[in-house]
Amino acid sequence: MQYLTRPHRELNVQMTEVASPIDYKLKKIMLTTSNSSKVAITIREKQLADEHMQDVELLLENMFKREEATLQLVLDRLYDIGSNNLINYRVKPRPLNRLMKWIARLTKPAFHYLAVRWSKKNCPKLIADWLYSQVQFPNPTVGS
Repeated sequence: MQYLTRPHRELNVQMTEVASPIDYKLKKIMLTTSNSSKVAITIREKQLADEHMQDVELLLENMFKREEATLQLVLDRLYDIGSNNLINYRVKPRPLNRLMKWIARLTKPAFHYLAVRWSKKNCPKLIADWLYSQVQFPNPTVGS
């Protein structure tokens, strides 16, 4: 891998472009300090992690579009279970309980439409953020 280096005069920063067929657009900022290679590696690792998380989010969006029927079935089942449990927990009188379950069945299409739309818009980002939090480790302390 060849590096093309050009100094920047106003700032104490050096711009480095990677001249390889794989990373042809990559630009790294290297601070001119004693540990500039460590800084460049850290910045590069952060850029790679960000790019990979964007890829994960796009893959999840694609999966939600491709598997829309599965998403609809899951949301329908969750609505059925959740509405019945909530009504049974909150409404004790039998006639009122039956009325509330009937109302819940009538409102299911509206819930279904809104839930599918919200899920397709928000779930890929929420899942990607949760997955990223699962692979993060705390930074080691200086004394350790």
